[in-house]
Amino acid sequence: MVLGEGMGEIRLKTAVVVLANLMDAGGRLNHESAMRLRRAAAVVRENPETVLVTTGWKYRDDTDLAIADAVADAAIQFHQIDSNRIIRLRDARDTVGDAVFFSRNITADSVIVVTSGYHKKRAAQIFRFVLGENAELEVIGTGEPATPAQEKSEAASLRAFSETFTGIRSGDTQAILARLFERHPFYNGTIDARTVRLHD
Repeated sequence: MVLGEGMGEIRLKTAVVVLANLMDAGGRLNHESAMRLRRAAAVVRENPETVLVTTGWKYRDDTDLAIADAVADAAIQFHQIDSNRIIRLRDARDTVGDAVFFSRNITADSVIVVTSGYHKKRAAQIFRFVLGENAELEVIGTGEPATPAQEKSEAASLRAFSETFTGIRSGDTQAILARLFERHPFYNGTIDARTVRLHD
């Protein structure tokens, strides 16, 4: 299922949101994305009430494949996840977009986000802000602990996030979405996000 049209258009009991990292031109996931998917797929298989949500846009200029589709296809092929238990969100260009477009399209009683260990703190803060303080949220990290360089980069990204959304109330999806397109450089045209050639 592909979403991207309206606010909270589908309701789930438990959503397992796997945050993609990178893929090649053929849609093969890099090691980091594959590790995240492996952990997320295990959670989905453990509980029949969960639905896997893949997210990410067509960020490469050498393929028309969205990374949301690459992750979903890998979940079906390598982890035996039924396609009916997968929702694909193709609008997000980064972690902020992952959270915003999830919130815009899906309402879930509980949300489990799966990402890399070094990215866990930032993902948790972003999803908490977007979903609201009372949301039932768990963030699962995979892989090795953060390197000093990763910690520095994550801290800088969190500062930029806080500055972008200052004055907006946590959980106010409409206001957050409007601010995303107004001030976030990946969404307001300030930066051509394709030239960065990544999806964090």
